Amino acid sequence: MILQALRFPFEEQDWIRKMIGGYILVLASFAILPAPLLFGYILRVMREESMPSFDNLVQMYIDGLKAFAVVILYMVPGILIMAAFEGNLALVGLPVFVVGWWGFESGMYYLANEGLREAFSAQALKTVFSINYFIGMLASILVPLGITILYVLSLITVLPVLLFPAVQFYQTVLRYKIIKEAIEK
Repeated sequence: MILQALRFPFEEQDWIRKMIGGYILVLASFAILPAPLLFGYILRVMREESMPSFDNLVQMYIDGLKAFAVVILYMVPGILIMAAFEGNLALVGLPVFVVGWWGFESGMYYLANEGLREAFSAQALKTVFSINYFIGMLASILVPLGITILYVLSLITVLPVLLFPAVQFYQTVLRYKIIKEAIEK
């Protein structure tokens, strides 16, 4: 699962063009308006077997807006509960937030492959409690973390800071490919 995900972005002949597109996408996503394009691309990663292309940007943007809705609906309840209370009572929202954070990756997968309604289905919830999902989530956190550590260490030597968006894009593709593979196992 992890080795296949690590190779995933480089399997196509035009991988350099796609990585440059991802580099531009990560840079542009710091502005709020183009950010849904990155989320739309993530959905394509979770939907397709090979590295997706950057075609049909309008549809990718619409898909990205749907992905924003999924993230918001999974994450905001915990945030609202924490914001509604003061002091120790605010901690009541923390478990809700953690459950939302843990589950939104499954919601993203089902949004990509089944549609918006299925992002909140019983199947999406059931997936969150599977051992494959647990392993996939763990790997999708630890492997990109390892890449970040290697990247930071390499800054001491030769790699310029300009490569950061490319590394960020690679980590994002890798993370969601691992989640996709874990759910489909």
